[in-house]
Amino acid sequence: MELRTNLQYLKKSNKAPRPGDVFVLRPPTDRYLFGRVIGVDLQFPKAPMSGAMLVYIYSVEREDKQPPLDELTPDRLLVPPIYTNKKGWTVGIFETVLHRELERADELERYCFWDGLRKKYVNEEREVLPQRFEPCGTWGLVSYRMLDDMVSDALGIERAPEHPNDNRND
Repeated sequence: MELRTNLQYLKKSNKAPRPGDVFVLRPPTDRYLFGRVIGVDLQFPKAPMSGAMLVYIYSVEREDKQPPLDELTPDRLLVPPIYTNKKGWTVGIFETVLHRELERADELERYCFWDGLRKKYVNEEREVLPQRFEPCGTWGLVSYRMLDDMVSDALGIERAPEHPNDNRND
């Protein structure tokens, strides 16, 4: 299967991600970005869809897959926290490189998401917030194609071209 993404193919995996897993993704800059699994198999209302996982993608780049753990902190996010599924791993654009148990300092103290259905900002339990604060993500499941666009936008890279048979929600 040909991926029509800017993120490069790394290694397919059917192994279930775990909270604390550190993974890499590789944009066309030929440097690795790092991500972290924060929560898995989250159920509504702690996620927009039952079975979703919460991940962070950091702005930290390296030429190799060795994660600089001391730099993978919530204040170094490239994009806001993302709810997604396992497809990034099963198609091979995410590759888990390390597992380290999460500590409180590894997570944001509070969350903000835009709930487009309700037209309100909500926290990670879908409770309405009085106002937006950063980082503020989207209360919805983000596909690996949408994630590719988000990372491309954040890095100032042109988005991968769409193909008539593509589905950004895949």
